[in-house]
Amino acid sequence: MDNDIDKIDEHSDHLDRWKSRWVEQRIAWHMTEINQCLLRYRSRILDDIPIHCNRNIKVFIPMCGKALELLWFAQQRCDVIGMEISEIAIRDFFKDNNLEYVIDKSSDLYVLYRCETLNISMYVCDVLL
Repeated sequence: MDNDIDKIDEHSDHLDRWKSRWVEQRIAWHMTEINQCLLRYRSRILDDIPIHCNRNIKVFIPMCGKALELLWFAQQRCDVIGMEISEIAIRDFFKDNNLEYVIDKSSDLYVLYRCETLNISMYVCDVLL
């Protein structure tokens, strides 16, 4: 039992350190360009959808931060779902891209940020819960 409590405490400490990096803007992993492989293989990812299929492709990006790929997929008419522990990262994503959003705090498990014009939904929650 003590081992389980230690694991929970360790996980909580890790999340706090991650959030503090966003507060301090120590986010060296954040890329300023879209992943080149994604651009190179766009047709293999998106163009093989049958033309008669009227559903959008759904893209899930866990631990998304404020990744440029979120907007790129949305501009390709995909439904984008992001998940991130840092609310700062999500707010920065919408601010950096001049996107309006609504916030849904109706759940005890997550906060949902949603841009309806581009079908982007980003959840603030612990992806490892």
